[in-house]
Amino acid sequence: MVRMNLSGSAICAAFVGVSLLASGGQLNAVERLAAWVDVAPNHDWTDALNWDPNTIGGPRNTANSDFLVTIGCTGPECDTVTTYDPVIFNFATPAEITDFFLDNNSRLVLNPETDLTVVRTAEIAGIIDAQGGNFTAPDPEDPNPGSAEFIGDRARVYASDGSIVNIGAATYSSTGIWRSWDCSGAFGDQQCTTPLDLMTATGEGSLLDLSSVAVIDGGSTSGGNDFNQQMISALDGGTIDLSGVQTITAPVSGRDDIRFIASGAGSAMELSALATVGGAGSGGAYFGATGEETVLDMSSLGMITSAGSGRVFVDVANGGLMHTGNVNFNGVTATIDLNADSVLSVAGLQADEDSSVAITLITESDRLEASGSLLFGNEITIDAPVGGTVSVGGDFLYEHEDIADLSLALAHVECDGTSQRMEVGGTDFDLDWDFLDDNFGFEQLTVGQAGQATTVELVDLVDNHQECVPDALYLWGNEDTGLEGLRILGGSTLDIGHLNVYALLDVDSEGNTDGVLERTRIRDLFACGEAVIPFNHVGPEGPHDGFIAIDPAPVVLQEADRPSECDCAHSGYIDPRRESDNGVDLNQGITEITLCFSRPVWAIGGGDLTADAFDVRETGGGTPPGIVNVIALNDTRVTVTLDRPIALREWTTIQAHVEDECGNAIMDSGNQGPGVDEPDRVDIGFLPCDVDQSGTVSPLDLFRFRQFVNGIAAPDVGLLTEFIDTDRDGTLTPTDLFLFRQLINGVSPPATMPWAGASMNSPRP
Repeated sequence: MVRMNLSGSAICAAFVGVSLLASGGQLNAVERLAAWVDVAPNHDWTDALNWDPNTIGGPRNTANSDFLVTIGCTGPECDTVTTYDPVIFNFATPAEITDFFLDNNSRLVLNPETDLTVVRTAEIAGIIDAQGGNFTAPDPEDPNPGSAEFIGDRARVYASDGSIVNIGAATYSSTGIWRSWDCSGAFGDQQCTTPLDLMTATGEGSLLDLSSVAVIDGGSTSGGNDFNQQMISALDGGTIDLSGVQTITAPVSGRDDIRFIASGAGSAMELSALATVGGAGSGGAYFGATGEETVLDMSSLGMITSAGSGRVFVDVANGGLMHTGNVNFNGVTATIDLNADSVLSVAGLQADEDSSVAITLITESDRLEASGSLLFGNEITIDAPVGGTVSVGGDFLYEHEDIADLSLALAHVECDGTSQRMEVGGTDFDLDWDFLDDNFGFEQLTVGQAGQATTVELVDLVDNHQECVPDALYLWGNEDTGLEGLRILGGSTLDIGHLNVYALLDVDSEGNTDGVLERTRIRDLFACGEAVIPFNHVGPEGPHDGFIAIDPAPVVLQEADRPSECDCAHSGYIDPRRESDNGVDLNQGITEITLCFSRPVWAIGGGDLTADAFDVRETGGGTPPGIVNVIALNDTRVTVTLDRPIALREWTTIQAHVEDECGNAIMDSGNQGPGVDEPDRVDIGFLPCDVDQSGTVSPLDLFRFRQFVNGIAAPDVGLLTEFIDTDRDGTLTPTDLFLFRQLINGVSPPATMPWAGASMNSPRP
C-alpha cells in the first residue's frame, strides 16, 4: 500500500521540526507521520520498532508532536481473505492522535481500559476491534471537529467487554466484504454458508455509536457459490446505535443477505430513522430481536422494496421487541415469525400485489401490535395456530376468501384506537357454529381498554365467501376456560350496523347473567325500537363497561358497505353497454335491478313485497318504466323487473318503501344530489361507452376498457361484466372490444348513433 495523502488539513511531510503559529499566537505542535511496519513480534503499538520512523513509546500526541498515523498493508492479498496481524493498542492512559488511516484488512485491537481518540480525520477501511477499550473518531469535544469515513467496501467495527466505539462517518458500504471471507479460508468457489461480521457490540455496556451513518449499502454482487450473510449484531446486552440510518440496500444475489440482529437479554439496536429497505436483485434482508428485554427499533420504517423479488425475514422471539413504522411491502417475499412472549409493534402493515407476506404467531403469548391500520389484501396472510394477540389502533380490513390465509380462530383481537373499522368475513350459520376451523372469526374481541374509549364499526366490504349475502362475525370464546368471546371496556361502543355477531357470553337474550356461557346472537339482545344498548354485565374476566349499537332501520346497501363481488345495484353506476342489437330499435339495456337490504324487509304494515313497495322515476321528464315483477331472492335481496330498458342518457331511480321485523321503516331522506347515496334508493344511468363513469364518452373510456380487459385495473365496485360485456351475453370475448369501437364510431348495427363525445342529459338526482 502506498499512502499518497492524508485527508483533512494534515501537512503530509516526511520531515520533522516544522512549527506553525496558530491564529491565537500559540505555537502548534509538530505534525509527524508514523507508518506501521510491524517489525517486532509483539504487534505492540507502544513498541518503537513497529513504526517508521521509530517513535519512542508509540505514536500519540504530546505537547510537542501531533501524530498522523497510517496502518496499512501491501500486496495482492490485501484484496482477498487475509486479515493481517493485529495492531494492539495498550496505553494505560487516554491517548489521542491527529489523523488516522486504517487500510483494508488491517486490524486495530484496543485492549481493556484503553482509550484512543482521533482528533481530526479518520479513514477506516480495515477493522476496529475494541476488546474492552474505547475508540472515538473524530473528537466531538474538539472546537474544530474533523471527520471520519468508512472508505473502501469492507470496513468492520467490533466492540466487546464494555467497549465504547464512536465513529462519525456518514455512509457505510459492505459491497466488497464477500471478497474477504470464504468457507474454506481461501478465496474460491465453494458452495457453503459464510457469516460475515460487519459490526458487533457484545456484552453489557458495549456500545457501537454510529449514529451519524445515514446509508448502509450492502448491495454486493458476490461471485462464486458462497451463501454470504452480512451480520450486524448487538449481542448479550450490547448496543448498536444506527439511529441516523435512513436507507439500507440488500445484496443483489439471491444467495446472500444482510442481517440486523439484537440477541441476548438486554441487547438493543437503534434504527429509528430507517425509512427504506431496498435492493436491485433477489438478495435478502433479515431483522431479528431475540431475548428478554431485547429491542430492535425501526419505528420509521415505511417501505421494504425490491426490483428483483427480494426476500425479507423478521424474527422476534423469547421476549424480544421490534418496532416498525407503517410498512408497505413492494415486490418482496416476507416471512414474519413471532415466538415465545415476543412483540412486533408496527404503525401499520400493507403490501402490493407483487408481494407475499406470511405472518405467524407461533405461541399464544405472542403479540402483533399496530398503532395504525392493518390492511391485509390477499398478499398478506396471518396464522395464529395456538393463539396469540393482534392489537390494532386503526382499521382492520382483509380481503381473504380462504380461512387458512387469516387463521385467527384461537387468537384475541384488541381494538384500542378511537374510531375504527373491522371487516367481517364469516359465513352466517346462525348459532350452529361447530366449524371453528372453517370460518372467519376470533376467540375473543376486546373493544377499548380501561380509561380509553373507542368505537368499532363492523363493515362487510368484501364478500369473503362469494355468497352475496352479508358476512357475520363469530367470537367463539372458550367454554373450557370460561372465556367470553366479547369484551367491551372503557365506555367503548361496538357498532354492528346491519351485520350479525355471534359470541359466547355469560348473558342471555334478556341481559341476565348466571355464570353459564351461552352462544348468543348479539342482535337478540335488542328489543324492537332499540338502537343502542349498554353492555355492562360482569363476565368471567370482570366487568364490562360499554355499548352495542345497530342500524335503527333497514337501508339499501350501497358502494361503501356492500360486498363488491355481488350483483346488487349500486347508486351512481352508468351502464356503458350497447343500446341495440340491430342499430335501430332501443331494445337492450337494464330491465332487472337487484336491491340488497341490510336486513330482512317486508312491505309497510307487513306482508310480502309487491310492486307497490317500489317507485320508479326518471330524469328528463319522460314516463318511467313500470314494474312487472318483484322477486325476493332471499331475506335481503330483491329483484325488481321493469317493462322496458331504462332510458338512454338519463338517470333511473328505484325507491323502496319497506320496513323490518320491528316495523322500523326505511328512511326517506329525499334526493341528496350527485355523489350522495341515499338509504332507500339507487340511481342508475345509461350511456353507452362510458366505461370510466364520468358522464361523458371520451378517449379515456377506451383506455379504461383496455385496462379492465388486461387486468391492469378493476372496477371500484360492481362486476366486470357490467362494464365491458358490450354485447350483454354474460361473457367477455374479443367481440366486446370490436363492438365497443363500433359504438364509439356510430357503426350500425349495433350503434344507433356515434357515442363519441356524448354526455348524460341530466345530473344524478
